[in-house]
Formats: sequence, structure tokens, C-alpha cells
Amino acid sequence: ASSTNSKNMNITAGGSYDLSGEYGSVTINTNKEVTLNLNGVEITNSNGPAINIEEAKTVTIVLSGTNKITSTTTEDLDGAIYSKADLVISGTGSLEVKSNYDGIVSKDTLVIKSGTYNITSSDDGIRGKDSVEILDGTFTINAGGDGIKASNDEDLELGYVNIKGGTYNITAKSDGIQGITKVTISGGTINITSAEGIE
Repeated sequence: ASSTNSKNMNITAGGSYDLSGEYGSVTINTNKEVTLNLNGVEITNSNGPAINIEEAKTVTIVLSGTNKITSTTTEDLDGAIYSKADLVISGTGSLEVKSNYDGIVSKDTLVIKSGTYNITSSDDGIRGKDSVEILDGTFTINAGGDGIKASNDEDLELGYVNIKGGTYNITAKSDGIQGITKVTISGGTINITSAEGIE
């Protein structure tokens, strides 16, 4: 682990990467599958996403221990964790996300299997373009926009949120959970304080 935040990691090959300690940013650009094992990581970026997935087949983030992801800018920022590829997050650890824009964003599908999440964002907390699917986990979301959102309005098969389990405490200025096409909830405990609730 380095004692400075200036350490930037660029991943250009597929495979599994173990990260702990402090980083300024992590960028992924490959056409292969990448697994990021986060174990006691602090990634703080003042110029864009803390984790920026420009290209990959699929990225899996596995959480161990306590992890903190912070983006303190609004410049070039779609999300503190921003993925142009399918993103899967799992593990037994925790993830604290602070963002001046959106928290966790995938331009494709976003699947969360497990973990503990504490997300504070100026706009949306968790956003998947094509879909957001959550199997389990504990979520505390404080969002200036929507709490959890799927935003694809161009394809009727996509733009959905599917929650199968988990515990959610969502405070949102706009919608708590929003699926452009549909929201399916088959399990879990959900507490929402917001303007719209579930839309």
C-alpha cells in the first residue's frame, strides 16, 4: 500500500487483480473479462470516476473488508464507479461511495449479488442503463436524484429494475426506485423516503 493518493492503476489485460491501500484512480480498458478484488481500498479521484471501466467483456468487483470510493468532481463524471461494460458486484465486504454526481453506474447491465453499500451521491445512487438486478445486500443510499434507476427508454425489453432480496434504506430527492419500463420486487426489505417512492 502506498501512502499517497497519486497511484493510478491502468488495467489493459484480462484477469484477476487484487487491490488494497490507496489509489487515485483505477482504469480498465481491455476486451477481456476482469475481476477486481477490493480488500481495504481507498480510491479518491478529483478529476473523474474513481473506477473507470472504458471497455471490458465483463467486470466483476469482489468486496472484502472496508472499501471507500470517492469522486470529488463533477467534471467528466458519470459515476464514482463508471462502467461502459456489464458490471457485477459481489463479496462479503462493504463499499462506501461518495460522488458529486452519480454513485455506481453501468451503461450496460448492473448486477449486485451481495455486499454492504453506503452511497452518498449528488444525483442518482445506483444506475444501470439496460437493467439493474439486485439479488441481495444491504444498501443505504442518500441521493440527490433517484436512489436506484434503470434508464434505457429506447428498448422495451430493457430499462428494468429487478430486486430479489436485500435491505434498502433509500433517501432520495426524486424517485426512490425507478425503472423506465418496469420495477419488479420479489423480496427484500425496502424503506424509502423520497418524492415519488417507486415509479
